[in-house]
Amino acid sequence: MSPNPIYPAKKAELEAMAPVFEVACVESRAVYEKEKMEQRDIKIADIVGRPFRSCAITSHFQILESCADLLEDVQKCNKNNEYDYGRKCISVRDALVKCAAQNKVGEFGKNFLA
Repeated sequence: MSPNPIYPAKKAELEAMAPVFEVACVESRAVYEKEKMEQRDIKIADIVGRPFRSCAITSHFQILESCADLLEDVQKCNKNNEYDYGRKCISVRDALVKCAAQNKVGEFGKNFLA
């Protein structure tokens, strides 16, 4: 577990989960990013970001339940290809994203949108 009380994942897990967040939390993330770009009151951005954080945390736990082996494979590939993981780990990252979609992780299950 992470020492971060807000997000229960280590840095390597977050890096491996990034492609999942891009597709499994796309709508809630877009709302958050739009609000953040408009540079309004930080409290408003924090409130608007709650669905994205909720989606990310829940997606992480859903991946641990349904795609743990692939998540571990992505982490290993990223570690073994530290300077070229973007190119060398694409197939295993794609497999993790496919697993996320098949298991209706995050917004694929439509649990986070108002």
